[in-house]
Amino acid sequence: RDFLDQTVTKIIAFEGDNKIDVTIGGYSDYFAKKELEKSPKAKKQAPETSKSKEDKSKPADEDVSPPKTDNKPIKLTYKLEHELKQLPNKIKKTEEEMTSINAQLSDQDFYSRDADGFHAAIKALEDAKSRLERYETRWLEIEEMKAG
Repeated sequence: RDFLDQTVTKIIAFEGDNKIDVTIGGYSDYFAKKELEKSPKAKKQAPETSKSKEDKSKPADEDVSPPKTDNKPIKLTYKLEHELKQLPNKIKKTEEEMTSINAQLSDQDFYSRDADGFHAAIKALEDAKSRLERYETRWLEIEEMKAG
């Protein structure tokens, strides 16, 4: 159940009597939906709730659409602007570090000469990869903030 909850985005349950139940989400979402269907109060309120959600969603979508067309770039704070300027340099240095580590690891005799150094290089490469991913993600986040 936990595995399904963590990995799936949609559950298709074959209930029997030629009934197929499709639930968006993991197992816990499916289970909550089933529990809600079992309660007698939910059966009476469910049609009203779904209709009200549909009615409310249509105007909400219309209300949300115009501001998207009017999105203007926002001015970043000094701290974010400074971070945005520094991130390309950090990304470049991390990529260079990864290149040098890969060159070091490509030496066929490296492990036989220095096993501890080999393991340290692998750990340094993993750290550099995670840092690079963080830097790139942060750069994208700030650019999206800047774009609005």
